[in-house]
Amino acid sequence: MKILLILLMKLQKRLKDMRRQLMQSILSCYLLSRILISILVHQVRWYILLNSFLEKAMNKSWFNQFRGVRLHILYG
Repeated sequence: MKILLILLMKLQKRLKDMRRQLMQSILSCYLLSRILISILVHQVRWYILLNSFLEKAMNKSWFNQFRGVRLHILYG
């Protein structure tokens, strides 16, 4: 009976450790996803700002010579 109690306590400790590791993994995944989402939003904002600037600049006569540059920037 004493051996069973010792094994049960070891199992309980192991389960606590596994639970802690799982919670840390979940938190890490959550934080990583938040970082990636913020980077993506930041990139989209810069793309929208650049596109808006280039659209306004395309209406100006001095910028018409750079139409190819705009297409190269936007579409690689």
